[in-house]
Parts: sequence; C-alpha cells; structure tokens
Amino acid sequence: MKRLVPCFLVMITLTMYSCQKELGPLTDDTEIVPPVTPPDDTVKPVTGNDLLMKVQRDFAYSSGDKESRVTQFSWNAAKKLVRYSETGTDANENPISVNYRFDRDASGRVIKAVQSGFPRNANLDSIIYTAVYQEGTEKLKYVTDIQYSQAIRLRDSIVYTYDAKGQISQKESWFAVGLNGVLAKNTRQVFSYDGNGNISRLVQAAYNATDNIYVQSGTYTYTYGTFKTPVQLGTEAFIVNNLTDWISPYYTSGSVQRTETGTFTYDYKTGAYTTSNKPVEVAITQSGGVNGNGTLTCTYN
Repeated sequence: MKRLVPCFLVMITLTMYSCQKELGPLTDDTEIVPPVTPPDDTVKPVTGNDLLMKVQRDFAYSSGDKESRVTQFSWNAAKKLVRYSETGTDANENPISVNYRFDRDASGRVIKAVQSGFPRNANLDSIIYTAVYQEGTEKLKYVTDIQYSQAIRLRDSIVYTYDAKGQISQKESWFAVGLNGVLAKNTRQVFSYDGNGNISRLVQAAYNATDNIYVQSGTYTYTYGTFKTPVQLGTEAFIVNNLTDWISPYYTSGSVQRTETGTFTYDYKTGAYTTSNKPVEVAITQSGGVNGNGTLTCTYN
C-alpha cells in the first residue's frame, strides 16, 4: 500500500520475480486454475517441533539471474508472532530488508506494528501501524499508519470488509493528500476463500481518480494440497504488507499470477515434511515468460 516502498508480492505464494513492467488494467477476468500437485507418498515425515523459525528461499531463473532470501520469525511464550524479518537479494541484486515488530494487548491482539530497516535509497526510517478493532471483537475496523522519513511524515489508512463467515473479504488503502491530510483512495485487494478457509483468489486494483473507479492490475489464483501451511498468522498478516503468504491453513500446491504482461504459473512440490504434516523442503517451478526453479527450506523449533 506504500507509495515509497515497493509492495512485496503479495501473495500468497512467496514473492516471485517475473521481469514485469508496471501493471496495467486487465480486461479479461477469466479465472485460470493452477495445477494441483499430488503429495509424494514415498517421502517420510521429519520428526521434531513445528513452530516455524526460518524460511530459506533460493531461486534461479532461465535468464541466469538468481535471488536468495531468508525469512525469520520470533514468538512470545503464547506462540504469538512478535518479530518478522526478511533479508537477502532479489534477482536484480537489490537488497531485501523487511523488519516488523508486533506489540499486543493482554488478549493477544496486535495493537501496533513497527516496520523498520529500510534500505538507504528508500528515504524512509520507519512506519508505525496502529490497529483499531470492532468493539468487543478481534475483527479489524481500520488501521492507520504514519511513515517517518528524514523530510516529512505521511499518513495512510486501511479499512476492512468481512464476509458472512467472518473472513476479511476486502482491504482498501487510502493515503493522505496535500498538507491538509485529506484521505484519498489508493489500492484495493479483494479476497475469495475455499471451503477450508484458504485464500483461493486475490484480485488487486489501483484507484483511478480521473475516472473515479478501481482498475484491476493483477489476479492471483491458488490451489492447495494436503499439507498444512508452515505457519498460519492472524490479523497481523492483514495489517502490514508481505505476510499474506501465511494466512491460509493449508500450504499452496500451485498458483497462477495473471497481469497485463502475461500469465505466470507456479508449481510447489513438497518433499520432506514434519510429523504434523508441515513442509520442510519444497521444490518450486515457475513458467510463463521467465522460467525458473528454486527450493524452499523451513526450519522449525
């Protein structure tokens, strides 16, 4: 949602490099269903604890470019996320630096999130998100954030819509315009779910102030196998960016990313997994435009 910070894929697949130009409007909203990868029954589970501590992702593209990133999780005694960090380099050799700290109330709800550790060229020191909940519930009403830079402070806001099952169906971002701080529409994400509560489809759009409409910029379609997600987060995944990969209760077996520049398909095949059915090693294949192969390794405590 940030104007000064590149939006990390959103997705619920892990962020993929696609050599894409800036997204434009989509005219064909036909749903594309990604392939389903069956589990390999010959692979035996790995014993041990299953609280996710680290994810190592390495990927090589047909162009010869490579990327590598490490995601780390820190938990409190109640097994609630208190810190999240992601470091490494993308396929263009740009540094990756994402750091979040989550402050919680006595009931465990996130009341504040602090993002820091931006690269120098981001001209941004920190972003502080403050969450407001619907009275007496754990449902988000809205989130405000303030971006602190060396020159100015910027204020944004996010509002949420829930479906009949209590799942977030829409996340709409607004940003402050001018010195008077009047909020204007910026971006929108619309979520659809399957019967197990997994995100099956995500539609992203950017607001066109001239025509007073949202223009669709990308769709993500997901399928799931029998493996559980390495970690399932709660409202914190909707408060900040980068964490929507960790919302669904099951781990994705395939996904399709469709933009104006093309369609990109991702296939995930889980090898080793824990006794609680969480992936330890995953082989990733990307096709469509820029092809590539990679591995994902999860470390649990």
